Amino acid sequence: MDRPKLQALNATALTWLQSQPQLGAGDPKAQYAYRYALGRYAVGLPHYGAAFEKLGFVDAGPGLDIGSGAGHWANAYAAMNRVARGVELRPEFVTISNAVTAAIGLSGQAVASVGDAASLPFEDAAFDTAWCHGVLMFAAHGAALQEANRVLRPAGRFYLAYTALGQRLRTLARGGDDAQTVQARRGALITLFNHGLYRAGVDRTPDGRTRCCTRAEIERLCRWHGLEPVAAPDIQDGSRGWEGLETTFDLLARKTGDVRSGLMAKAEAAGDDGALMALAGEALADGAPEAARQLVDIGGIDPARADVRRLRVSAALKSGRLTGRMRLEALLLRRDRSEAATLLRAMIALDRRRYAAAAALAARAGGG
Repeated sequence: MDRPKLQALNATALTWLQSQPQLGAGDPKAQYAYRYALGRYAVGLPHYGAAFEKLGFVDAGPGLDIGSGAGHWANAYAAMNRVARGVELRPEFVTISNAVTAAIGLSGQAVASVGDAASLPFEDAAFDTAWCHGVLMFAAHGAALQEANRVLRPAGRFYLAYTALGQRLRTLARGGDDAQTVQARRGALITLFNHGLYRAGVDRTPDGRTRCCTRAEIERLCRWHGLEPVAAPDIQDGSRGWEGLETTFDLLARKTGDVRSGLMAKAEAAGDDGALMALAGEALADGAPEAARQLVDIGGIDPARADVRRLRVSAALKSGRLTGRMRLEALLLRRDRSEAATLLRAMIALDRRRYAAAAALAARAGGG
């Protein structure tokens, strides 16, 4: 790592940002993005460069930052490896990111664009490396990991840093009655509830889909999506634990193959329909509903079987695909009448914030 180069680039970035207060004027979203950018570049590009060095992301090909924020990771990577791309859901962050990149002379090397982790705007096998630091909790986990696999080249490397269950529980236990603390506790409670409902089989509530998986859950989910964990670099932001629970963790994974090929191998190894259905149920329980659906399709199991229909409805509900009148009608046309009616009642219960009823209905739709 060329530390003096990164230090010089960072000094330019900070000076430029401090001279552009209008970037945070007016809109609260823009204000937050501007303050966030100042904070990240105060930490400094050498910090992110050191992280890439520890990951072995040096002298590498194109890299992708999934949830690129203010461009701090992508700019450090571009300075070390020439080409980085960033995807960020919030336009105000993309604006600031690309402006900073231009100010430090890396335009063309590091480029951010508006996009969703669950639907990346890039061709297959476009990147040698990808990373997702502190973002996956807010995305559709399975879809985002499948997309990361898709855009990585064979044996490509993926780094993930995640805020886990312990952090949400620690926030709930925090004392104080000031507005910021109360709001933080409310957010933690919503996250814990959403995650519990997801375990019961519902993709999201009206309050969102933020989740707080454990390390073991994320590792299983990565494997279902062709990403084999190979190391725990321990370079994530934030504390590591509270009351024996991880608050944040990270992992480095390597792409082992495309998702469908991996599922085909698993289906073949299962041997018979009973073992394949058990495997699909395991995928569903692990939070990989699309993998569960693909397994029964690959295996060619009779779609009219009651247990297959139940699994497909449960997978559709847990992946968030069953929304809107047309999809429900399509489900009914496939003769899944009882499951569809149960699902519809669960969706109505969610809209009315009758969470306990929604959870019970979701479990019933899944045969639980």
